[in-house]
Amino acid sequence: MDALQMHDRLQYRFGQRSAIYYVLVMDEQPKTYSFLPPVEFQNQIIRFLSFVPKDLLQISNSLTYFELIQRNGLDDPYRFHVKFSINLDEYLKFMPNNRPYLFFVDRKSSKIDEVIRLLTASHTGLRFYYCFNDSKDSLPVLPNQVNDTGHFMKLLYEKQEELFDLMGIQYQALAPEAAIGWKGFYDFPFFVPAQSNYRIASAVTGNFEYVNGDKGDAVTEKQVISHAEAAKQGFTDPKAFTRQQQIVEQADKIDFFAETCFDEGLIKPVHEIEPFLSPMILVLPFQNPDIRDFLQESSKPEIREYLSDLDFEQTENYIHQGRPPKSAEALLFNSQLIGLKTQFLDDIAFLHSSFTTAPIVRLPAQGKTMYRNLSFFRTEAAGRITAPGNRAKVLKTIQTFGHQLWRL
Repeated sequence: MDALQMHDRLQYRFGQRSAIYYVLVMDEQPKTYSFLPPVEFQNQIIRFLSFVPKDLLQISNSLTYFELIQRNGLDDPYRFHVKFSINLDEYLKFMPNNRPYLFFVDRKSSKIDEVIRLLTASHTGLRFYYCFNDSKDSLPVLPNQVNDTGHFMKLLYEKQEELFDLMGIQYQALAPEAAIGWKGFYDFPFFVPAQSNYRIASAVTGNFEYVNGDKGDAVTEKQVISHAEAAKQGFTDPKAFTRQQQIVEQADKIDFFAETCFDEGLIKPVHEIEPFLSPMILVLPFQNPDIRDFLQESSKPEIREYLSDLDFEQTENYIHQGRPPKSAEALLFNSQLIGLKTQFLDDIAFLHSSFTTAPIVRLPAQGKTMYRNLSFFRTEAAGRITAPGNRAKVLKTIQTFGHQLWRL
């Protein structure tokens, strides 16, 4: 099969023409330790995606778009790709020119000049660019370069006739409109694990911003006071489930749309036992005991001090348990690393949820209390797990582990 035939085959694998392709362009990164998130995700790019649509049609027909996806049982994820700068030339040659793109360009790339040259040479009116790791006062280096999510949405709206013409699709006016307007639906949750569900529900209803400037999520004074009271209550009653309830409330907003489709007869199940709700995505932050091996191998006492303090757990109300770091430097290091890890988990969960508009529940972080039951499933114990005489013990261990998860 020659390159031309391969190109033709690839063309058939693209989704609808109005789907937006998001491409992260950066240098290939060195491998990191297992307890560190990949460098490709140590940024705010996935958070950027959570404020923008999968498809141009979501701008004014968001609920109709959702119904269409549900009715046809389609997997409809964010089309997010990571392309290393060294391979960008080949990627650009094979990508069709009648699809909208947003390229995320790392200005710290060692090949940034070549990346800019390639993107400029292959530019069409359907391609937009967002540069990160850039100074705030730097000038645009690419055509259709956007500053933030609101700027990107504004350009999509202003250039809509040109975009439809370049896509080869009959023009239909895109009028931004949030489909749901009842009181409290768009109240922004301060509790971070609940924010992914908030943005998923906002995307379903077409609640996008079309103004320049990254103002973040709008909040009211009443919400600030409510957040302060909730945080205080969390420390007062660390074993309560008030914060998990905030996650459930946001997840209910997502389930509402699927429930309405079935209640109104817009979608009919193929079989009576077919579920009509999307599968819930559970995120279980877990401190892998393999980090102990790394600590034993490390000869630097400051590294042992920093990483040994990561062996913490959270209560049912997401309150940290464990000894505090011994120094201010260790506290800062731990806070940054924990932030990177939880952001990575939230980002990956968000990408998975986009396939079926699934709600996300991030459970409290766990660690050493689960080591004993999980140790039975380590690679070294494979022989004992498969031994016929140990099946009863294996079943009991699985049930015990399941009970631990249930208590979360």
